[in-house]
Amino acid sequence: MKKKGIVYTITNKSTGKIYFGETTRDGEKRINEHRLALTRGSERNKALQKEYSEIGGNGFAFEVIIETKEYKLCELVLLELFSRIGLGYKQRRGDGIQKVINGEVKIPEEVYESIENYISLNFTRADCYPQLLSELKDIRESEFKCKSKDIYNREFKNLFWVGYSNDTRRVDEVRFKKARRFEEKVHKDLYDFTFEEAEEFLYSLNAKSLMSIRNQISRLRKYLEFAIQQGCSVNKNNYYKGLGNKVNASKYLKF
Repeated sequence: MKKKGIVYTITNKSTGKIYFGETTRDGEKRINEHRLALTRGSERNKALQKEYSEIGGNGFAFEVIIETKEYKLCELVLLELFSRIGLGYKQRRGDGIQKVINGEVKIPEEVYESIENYISLNFTRADCYPQLLSELKDIRESEFKCKSKDIYNREFKNLFWVGYSNDTRRVDEVRFKKARRFEEKVHKDLYDFTFEEAEEFLYSLNAKSLMSIRNQISRLRKYLEFAIQQGCSVNKNNYYKGLGNKVNASKYLKF
């Protein structure tokens, strides 16, 4: 008979990033071990340790969120879910996901129900709420096989989507899926494309109306601007600015 365990979180209050852990031991005792390690500077998760050292213990919330016999699978799904929207600290997931993909492990419905309850209690008013529901639905239906491989550098693109509506996101996903072939060819994200590479991608979209290509350029401009602001792009200037006017945009149309 399976032993019950718990899933706990360590949350950066300012960024919303979350570290997930699981244990069959007393939750408070395990959390206090993390607190001690973080205070001493010996926490194994380096990203978590770095931020804790910068802002201190008052900037973090520690909480037990789920108690279940399926604690390991709950943690596995939560790690995948929050990494997809850019709010998870990078953590090792071993071969757990691959076992699910291979059909060796089946995730019970109670896992998804527990996670849905956690999301509804804590994220209903958050900008990321629609994304969480969308990604959880995808994980549930595809058992990890779908979106993580369809889009290049998915974690960063998920971060870009925070605050946008589901409708905007769905249109962006189509564009980013088309971009993947170009990104893999040159081994870099769209935000690092040269102007010539960006033009090649714009031509490949085969837009048939001025409105369509101007919308494409507008979203790509916002994506590159976001990457520049985050300090991720090699580009210092946003070459999409000015491309959206009628004269410049029309050259990318397919007649």
